Amino acid sequence: AAKAAPAAGGAKSAPAAPEEPKDVMKMVHQAAKRAQQQQRQFQALVVGTHTGAGKTTLLDRWLTPGGGDVKDVKPTLALEYKYFKRPGRGAVAKEVAHVWELGSGTKLAKLIDAPLNEATVRSTVVVIVADLSKPQDVFQGVSFWLARIKERLAQIDKSIKAKTPAATEIEKLRDMFSKRFGEKHPDNVAGKVRHTGMGVVIVATKFDHDAFKNKSPELKKVMAKALRFLAHSHGAALVYHAQKEEPTLKNFRDLMNHYLFKVGVFKSKNASPNDALFVPAGLDSFKEIELQGVSNVEDADAWGKVFSEYFGDSTLALEGGLEAEANVPLDPNDKYAESAVDEALKQSEEDLRLKREAQSKEKLETRRTPAAGPPAKGAPPVRKPSVARDPSKAAAPPKPAAPKPAPP
Repeated sequence: AAKAAPAAGGAKSAPAAPEEPKDVMKMVHQAAKRAQQQQRQFQALVVGTHTGAGKTTLLDRWLTPGGGDVKDVKPTLALEYKYFKRPGRGAVAKEVAHVWELGSGTKLAKLIDAPLNEATVRSTVVVIVADLSKPQDVFQGVSFWLARIKERLAQIDKSIKAKTPAATEIEKLRDMFSKRFGEKHPDNVAGKVRHTGMGVVIVATKFDHDAFKNKSPELKKVMAKALRFLAHSHGAALVYHAQKEEPTLKNFRDLMNHYLFKVGVFKSKNASPNDALFVPAGLDSFKEIELQGVSNVEDADAWGKVFSEYFGDSTLALEGGLEAEANVPLDPNDKYAESAVDEALKQSEEDLRLKREAQSKEKLETRRTPAAGPPAKGAPPVRKPSVARDPSKAAAPPKPAAPKPAPP
């Protein structure tokens, strides 16, 4: 067999360089990044006016193929997460929707700060679920969440501008939703619609519940127009939902597909107070919402006053502070019991109780102590309390006067 020719000059060929070891974590990160680039991410944040308002039932019907009845619904514990995927469009392989559900009604309202932040504000839609079986609380509960959303967006705007003073991210989002609402809409042109800067869907659940179904047509009309006012004045959509009525689920699903995946355009609404309302954003007007007794159709206080006259005062406690959150059972069934954690929690609760008692006592003492101020006219002068002095430093007594010489 022929031998290979030696290298020029008789030099031996250099050995091949050893292969660099593969960075497995780097490869995983790159693969995940490629997969993420082929996905479009969206987010839904679902909140409610009450515990048991019907959020979980609504979400399970929405996320379950074919909808249908939902049984054995368990109460939501604080903030729960779900997600679903659907085939993408164009170069996007998949579209992913992250769904956050907040439990305990309005009592844990501060927890929305976690999923709603600088990174997610551009792709989030908020769903406010109101319980029609407790009609007296609907107006105040929805108003609370609209205000909380605006408050959170103001915080995000402040945080963004702290890093980039010239940033106008939230203003751009408001402008974008204003254009989607309808640039030529008379109420929008007049500046009467206060856009939040994100998609908002108000869902009034339990439309078929006896507590609401048996209400008079007049009361149903007041409820419908009050909710239409809240939705229209904030550039939001409004829909009624009943578990046993499939068309109401379709209406909700169409709205969510529109806001999350930018699918569909709405050209009509159903505003009949005796039917299941379906009012997409931009298809209503203050002129159509006018109601006898409401002095100013654009004033929330006027609507709230009339609403209370028809349905009574709200029973919601909307302090939003420590008192409102103190009695929320985060694990009512002891499903995740851990003795060490439970003991630490018990100690923390005791420390918190003592701290609150001390704060309450301090406030009480402050209220009892009269504030210092100038004496009232005609009042006797206030004498300053005498201060004990060191005898060694006391001033010497005055010397007695020299006696005068006797006359001659």
